[in-house]
Amino acid sequence: MTTSSTEQQPADSPDGDGPAPQIELRIPATATQLHVARTVAGDLAMREDFDLDAIDDLRLAVDEACAMLVGRATDGEPLICTFAVRNSAITISAQVRSETDGQPSASGLGSSASGLGWRVLATLTDKATCDVSSAPNGGHLVRITLTKAKGGVIG
Repeated sequence: MTTSSTEQQPADSPDGDGPAPQIELRIPATATQLHVARTVAGDLAMREDFDLDAIDDLRLAVDEACAMLVGRATDGEPLICTFAVRNSAITISAQVRSETDGQPSASGLGSSASGLGWRVLATLTDKATCDVSSAPNGGHLVRITLTKAKGGVIG
């Protein structure tokens, strides 16, 4: 049985109007569960009145980023996706715990824009970044953050 959870948390709103909604999704880090993250991203974009092409781009980008991370995930660890809507832009941060300490690289996952997978992310979103940090209790956290703005302008 697959379990997932969402939790809405406050986040700082850059426009000073108080907290911006933030949704956290935890799902098993397996390819068969990526549709859940893709669906949440599409639904948020639809609710923010993104055009159909932008919604599809965001869904594809989330699917690609999560697929990259699933391949690096430590067995049994979840894929954690955080979705935030601010100033007509959606930011998705997806992360997994990994045993390796390098950023996804030339195999198509790297932030150097040398791989096909990363070029796909850069094309489908307005901003894409990757970082690796030490995880509590050992290992590393590999995180990909994507931002897609309504109308393609990050404000």
